Amino acid sequence: MKMILDGLGITNFKGIKSFELDLGQTTTIAGENGTCKTTIADAFYWLFADKDSTGRSDFGVRPLDDDNKLIPGLTVSVEANIKIDGEKVNVKRENTEKLKRKVVTGYESSYWIDGVAMPQNKFKAKI
Repeated sequence: MKMILDGLGITNFKGIKSFELDLGQTTTIAGENGTCKTTIADAFYWLFADKDSTGRSDFGVRPLDDDNKLIPGLTVSVEANIKIDGEKVNVKRENTEKLKRKVVTGYESSYWIDGVAMPQNKFKAKI
């Protein structure tokens, strides 16, 4: 199987509020330390492998405020346009708050392929 990344969209992932990347033939992401290069890689790995770019599965994806506290009410989203063996596919993962009586009780992820919602196991089997 051959997979090519054509584009990546990130919303409220760690320190990135909004980011769009359209990829051409060859793309290089470069910048000073602290400019979110690793966060972009983490978003890609989180979407496809449920881990960060170093292989950790226990990392935080939710954005923090200046006091290192979670910012409430935000949806974390990573979306990619890919080609799998030449076929164009759109994949998306969102992480939202679980609320009970307006109190956050945890977080849950939702998964889509070409706009169709599906459970994680079917998402992973197709990707």
